[in-house]
Amino acid sequence: MLMIGNEVLYSNRDTAVNLIAKIKSVRSQVVAAGYTGPIGTADTVQSYLQNPGLCASGVLDVVGLNAHPYFDADPSKSAADDGALVQSYVNQVSAACANKNIFVTETGFPNHGNTNGGMVPSYANQKTAIGSVLSVMGPNVCFFVTYQEPWKQPGRFNVEQSWGMFDLTNPSNDVW
Repeated sequence: MLMIGNEVLYSNRDTAVNLIAKIKSVRSQVVAAGYTGPIGTADTVQSYLQNPGLCASGVLDVVGLNAHPYFDADPSKSAADDGALVQSYVNQVSAACANKNIFVTETGFPNHGNTNGGMVPSYANQKTAIGSVLSVMGPNVCFFVTYQEPWKQPGRFNVEQSWGMFDLTNPSNDVW
């Protein structure tokens, strides 16, 4: 699938009207070049709910959903709830984008940073969250991200650099 834009609306980099126009433009170019796969964009639950015209426009063959339960500050939720939370996000977007295929383009859990509600970054909780998502969603999700990203700014919760899953394979992390 071809995703045009990533969190364009969430980051306020553009409007839904302009994003729709850009998707139409790119679609015409790639179809003319022979591309026949699905085309969409990736954004957050809130972005789709706040911009119903995006799904109603007819330009999306697939709705890419970036779903990160860590950012929900609910103190009663933990990494073990990630699968159910991701499914609830999919359900919300599915209701807002009737008759569209929803694909989770990003999900994951940080291994370092600040606690947010009941979400506590650690390698053990990262493993728990990934297992929870896989148990509910199956393998049809895209996990964010393979390696740590030290070049990023730490962000509000000091987690933006720490979503890398590769370190889970390191026996010294003692999570396997």
